Amino acid sequence: MLTPGTRKGVTLLELLVTMTVGGIALSIVTLLCVRQQRLIGDLSQTSALSAHLRDAGAILPIDIRALAPALGDIREARDTSLEIRATIASGVVCDTGSAAIALAPAVDNVASFASVATTIAPGDSAWLLSPNDSTETWTPHRIDAVRSGEGRQCDARGPTLDTRIDAPRIALALDSAASTAWIGTPVRVTRPLRYSLYRSGDGMWWLGERDWSTDGAQFNTIQPVAGPLLSPSSRGLRFEYFDSAGTELTVPVTDARAVALMRIELRAETKTAPHVLVKNTSSGRMDSLSMWVMLRNRQ
Repeated sequence: MLTPGTRKGVTLLELLVTMTVGGIALSIVTLLCVRQQRLIGDLSQTSALSAHLRDAGAILPIDIRALAPALGDIREARDTSLEIRATIASGVVCDTGSAAIALAPAVDNVASFASVATTIAPGDSAWLLSPNDSTETWTPHRIDAVRSGEGRQCDARGPTLDTRIDAPRIALALDSAASTAWIGTPVRVTRPLRYSLYRSGDGMWWLGERDWSTDGAQFNTIQPVAGPLLSPSSRGLRFEYFDSAGTELTVPVTDARAVALMRIELRAETKTAPHVLVKNTSSGRMDSLSMWVMLRNRQ
């Protein structure tokens, strides 16, 4: 029970002080939340940017490292584009018959003498190794047809397959009669491939890949691999080529057989300027990736 003279409620001054203090606290919390949100946004853009560059850095060396320049695997070498003869399959001639060579099955988890990265198609090139006392020569043959061979052991002159392998062999009909002398010979299947920096319909620059259409005998429509990157003038993508002595070759390289080492540089920036990580900037955050790739078959 209230006694006489007891005050109920609060005064206007107390209410104003409470509201002021509460407003200040709420403003501080809001500012912290906005700053935290901006920080997360900056970190997200930075992480995505690094991921784009890592994607390109993981893909390009795989195709480039296995090139054999002396065999003509580098078809065109420019500062923002590279056209190569990429290896899509490899193996050992298991047997011959029906005007075709049979490769050992490409299987996993057991001893295998074949590897197929992309489905082999008519129009691809099969290169057979012809070793001699002084040099190793790879002879090209056009693949006219691809069939599925019988799932059995190879010829006695070929590799001995694991008894657990029951998959069908890969039969390739070539542009010339198959010789029994090829049994046991290493073979690699190649297809033209082109990497370049291109501008998409939205105005962004991307690292693109164009694979070869064996049906149309031309390159397919370019497909994005990684990006977006900076423009050619800002060195979004740049290939540099060196010979075995370390001398840089002038682009476009006139004699691609001399290439022994490549340097690949990629540069990109975030779409918006960072709000927290970097101050006083109106452009996006820059990041770059530089890698050296030595060609294994450069001799």
